[in-house]
Amino acid sequence: MILLNPVVISVLVLAILCLLKLPVFIALIVAALTAGLASGNYLSGTMLTFLMEWVEMQIQPLVTFY
Repeated sequence: MILLNPVVISVLVLAILCLLKLPVFIALIVAALTAGLASGNYLSGTMLTFLMEWVEMQIQPLVTFY
């Protein structure tokens, strides 16, 4: 069923948190963790994947300019 898709759940969580006036950065982190947990991953694996992708995205622009 499409409503149980982790991406749909994450977007709904993000929309609800933004409507509750939570800062967008915190809402994105919570929505990403929700998507990871809804897809069947453990919290530690979800956090590790999230942080590794975040670090990679932060370092990538520095590498391309040198």
